[in-house]
Parts: sequence; structure tokens; C-alpha cells
Amino acid sequence: MLSITHLRSLVAIADMGSFSDAARSLNLAQSTVSQHVARLENRLGARLINREGTTCLTEVGSYVCRYARGIQRLHDRIVASRHRRRLTIGASSNIGTYLLDPVMRELVGDAGADSVDIRIASNPEVAYALDVGEIDLGLMEWWDDRPGFIARRWRHEDLVVIVPPDHAWARRDSLVADELAGVPLIGGERGTGTGRLLQQYLQSRGVQPCAGMSLGNTEAVKRAVASGLGVSIVLAGAVTGELARGELYAVPLADGGIRKHLHMVYPKEMLGDPAVEGFVGLVARHGC
Repeated sequence: MLSITHLRSLVAIADMGSFSDAARSLNLAQSTVSQHVARLENRLGARLINREGTTCLTEVGSYVCRYARGIQRLHDRIVASRHRRRLTIGASSNIGTYLLDPVMRELVGDAGADSVDIRIASNPEVAYALDVGEIDLGLMEWWDDRPGFIARRWRHEDLVVIVPPDHAWARRDSLVADELAGVPLIGGERGTGTGRLLQQYLQSRGVQPCAGMSLGNTEAVKRAVASGLGVSIVLAGAVTGELARGELYAVPLADGGIRKHLHMVYPKEMLGDPAVEGFVGLVARHGC
């Protein structure tokens, strides 16, 4: 069995860069930290630390350390739960950045700011955190229906084409799929399902999607479009500020367009948990 104490020593070495600094951060003797790592290596049958020259993790050590961090966080949450119940929510970047504020204002008003932790990350990172028990519930743009979880749709968001103010499509009432043929679209965060939805929408109408540059997040996409570097498709709720200021124009897609369903996801064993059910009810009231 792996020891949480031994795993903490491995994480400390990764963070501090040496056995001596890790020992000081843990208030342990350096020899004790060395023993912890040696026991982990014996248990796993692999070398975790390169000890020649600069102390650094091996490839296996880096892989183990990733999971050690999750185990450490989960352990700390279990211990803390004996004293006070805090709800830990994960939200995909677009939801956490653009859609969650009304929910949080009501939650903080009802239960206090110290009753919940919010972690905003990419959609795949939120899914991973759910899998390893680091969060109680995830608010996600896309979910793969993996077993062991309950997924509820809580609202939908239309996807819109965004263009700069001087673009030929600015102030258009709508666009048809054919107009997107051959147009490189600036991509945002991977793993949200937007690209998959767009591909399905275009291909069902006989249009082949054309991929453009990928910038990794919606804020970068909006800046690129506003600068005239191209066009993109984003959640309507992600550009309300830019539309109000006239920095961007949003054009809906014709014939129903693309509607993305957003999900609340939590482990089946959390069904009936008062904190989770209370949050689920609150989020549902802010759905549409």
C-alpha cells in the first residue's frame, strides 16, 4: 500500500527542487525524506528521482507525482470534511468565466463565501478532477457519459459567429452554412465539444469545415477576431461585453443554428448529499 506521507515527500521534492528544501518544507530530516522516496521506489519497482547533479523527477516520477498530487488533495479534503463540509465545484473555463457569476452571487448570499470552493479549468481537467474525486460536481460544456456519474442538463447556449466591426458580415441578421465553406475559423479551448458540434452542423448541410489557427482559450480568440485576424464561433454568453461596447458583432446561424447543452455532473454516490443537491437546485434555477 502506498503511504500518503511518502507521496507528500515526492511532491515536495518536485516543488522544491531538492531533498534538503523538501525536508525543510515538511519539517522533516533530509534522511527521512530520502527514506520515503526509497520506499516508494521499492514499492513501485521504478526509479522516481534522478540523484546525479540537479535533483529532478524521472519520467516515471513525473507520472507518479501527478497522481500523488491528486491523492494528497483528496486526503486533505477527507480530513477537512470531519470538521466542516465545503462543496468543491469545478467549472470549465467558459462557464466559470462567463456564466457562473449569477449563481455564485446567490450562493454566497445564502451560505457564505467560505461554503464553496470553485476551480476553473479546461473541460478535460474538470472531467479528470471528477474521476479522481478532487471535486464534488462539475459544470461542463461536454460530457462523455462515462459510468458512475449523474449528468443533468441545466441550460443551453447558442453558438454565434463573431466578426470585427468592419467585417462584411457585421450587422447581418444570420448566416447560412454555405457561407462558412472554406472560411478558416479561429479555434479556442480544446475538449469543449464546440468543434465537434460545428463539424456535425456543417457536414449535415454538405459543407466541409475549414480549420484555422488554434489559440487555446476564448479570451485570446476574441482579441484575435477584434484585431481582424479572422472569425470564430463561440458561446453567445461569452461575448456580451464586447457586443455592448461595439468591439465585436455576433451573427447567429440560420435554420436553428447550433445549440450547446451544458451539464452538471457529479458521482452517483453524491446523490442525496444535501450540499450537492442544494447547489444543483440553485444552478437549475439559473438555467434556461
